[in-house]
Amino acid sequence: MDAELRPRLCFLVRGERGYGFHLHGERNRGGQFIRKVEPGSSADLAGLRPGDRIVEVNGVNVENDSHQQVVTRICEVAHRTRLLVVDRETDEYLRSQDRACTEDLAIEMGTLSPPLSQAHPLWLAHTQRKLPPDPETGQQTFPLPDL
Repeated sequence: MDAELRPRLCFLVRGERGYGFHLHGERNRGGQFIRKVEPGSSADLAGLRPGDRIVEVNGVNVENDSHQQVVTRICEVAHRTRLLVVDRETDEYLRSQDRACTEDLAIEMGTLSPPLSQAHPLWLAHTQRKLPPDPETGQQTFPLPDL
């Protein structure tokens, strides 16, 4: 399977202002979608992108759930959540191949480690030391400070 066309399993930690994304439903498409991702948020760091469709929350399929049911599932675990998401192009590809969007196809993104406060001196040092993109994923990487 093309590495570019794979679902993403995103691990998020709830920060002071939540997870950092806005969720909405679309009547004509069905399902729940990521509308906006706050820059620097847990959602951003975990690889969520506007337009992603949520397939699973914490290992439970939510494709046919209402907006409120999906929100409730996200909030079931107090400080963290795991979202299986798919972008439109990957979704169309999987459907054309008659394949279900499942965790075993996914690329894992993010971390369940608590985030550093953005005002914390280690966070500032961390964000100022960018490394080249990861050769396997093409994702920008940042060295983690020693805590």
